[in-house]
Amino acid sequence: MKEPTLLCEASSLGVPSIFPITGGILEFFPKNYQLGFEQFNYFDLRSKIKELIFNKNNSQLGQENKEYINEYLDRNNLILKFKEMTNL
Repeated sequence: MKEPTLLCEASSLGVPSIFPITGGILEFFPKNYQLGFEQFNYFDLRSKIKELIFNKNNSQLGQENKEYINEYLDRNNLILKFKEMTNL
């Protein structure tokens, strides 16, 4: 499954992403991220595409993604989470 990797790369570059809400993909985005769509709901997908096209705050949304993913995948945060999971 390549989607999380590609979405993380887009976020790290400050690019907003549209994606189906499935599995754990949402955890790679800030809370209340507005461009995820219901999987297989193509009307919802179309509305997200329109939202992206007509939204004047795309650069702000991209910056929020960038900040979130950089913190989420921060080396020290990942080590801390791993230690918590393994009780080290």
